[in-house]
Amino acid sequence: MLFRSILPSFEIGGAEKVMVTLYNNVEKKNFETFFCVFQDGPLRKKINNHKNIFFLNKKKISYGFYDLLKVIYRVGPDIIFCTHSHLNALVCLAKKFKLFKAKVIIRESNFLSKQQSLSKSFYEKYIVTWFIKNTYSASNHIVCQTKEMMEDMNYFFHNENIKKTVIYNPLDFIPEYIVKKTKKTIISIGRLEQQKNQRVLIEAFDLICHKIPHNLCIIGRGTEFDNLEKLIRSKSLEDRVDLVGFVESPWDVYQNSSLFVLSSDFEGFPNVIIESMANSTPVKIGRASCRERV
Repeated sequence: MLFRSILPSFEIGGAEKVMVTLYNNVEKKNFETFFCVFQDGPLRKKINNHKNIFFLNKKKISYGFYDLLKVIYRVGPDIIFCTHSHLNALVCLAKKFKLFKAKVIIRESNFLSKQQSLSKSFYEKYIVTWFIKNTYSASNHIVCQTKEMMEDMNYFFHNENIKKTVIYNPLDFIPEYIVKKTKKTIISIGRLEQQKNQRVLIEAFDLICHKIPHNLCIIGRGTEFDNLEKLIRSKSLEDRVDLVGFVESPWDVYQNSSLFVLSSDFEGFPNVIIESMANSTPVKIGRASCRERV
């Protein structure tokens, strides 16, 4: 059976890590696996088998739709598995118009009602929302990461009868437990985007930094990097807060930190929490809205 995964990019992110882990661990006796990616990125190094990877080299999903269909026709998969709301909707649209025969399983990595209601642009908030609501029903199955996400999905689609299953996100391995943490570092790992709200973390750290010996280390890259850098300078925190950018393997960072903080406004199933706990690092969820969702 031919099994095909589709991903917007190989950039470092929770959804991307899950898809790579799945690709690497699919039972090869029963499935011949293929991976189609719109953009390259650091996670490519984590792929065990590069033989069946297709790179579309498109910055936007919509730009690569025709190329994606060509790859689907070429491979002829029995099952297509994809994640990311825009990509899910596009693949479901093609399925709805019977442009291919494969079964479609989509993985939703966010709370759709929250994600779409907080969108800034008219296009995203109304047109994309309409698009999602009118295409997801063409999928054969939807994977949610938590029961709460499934409930949100039912609310978002007005209890439309779409088959759904809860499957928690995986970990590649669990390191040996560390009893005592000696390094005085608070860490946060995630894309530097408004949803992750590292701004509130920096502002909170500014209020207490004079009372604690810890420094703050923020790992990740994204569109908010320059804004966060300006905020750090305005608070005169250059010696206490580091914007590290991309880190290929964060496991050593987890193990050498005394606390992990998640400041997101909302999350689906944040991999960084289970990664931190697996590395013996305590977790603090800093936002009320996030506590309700996780």
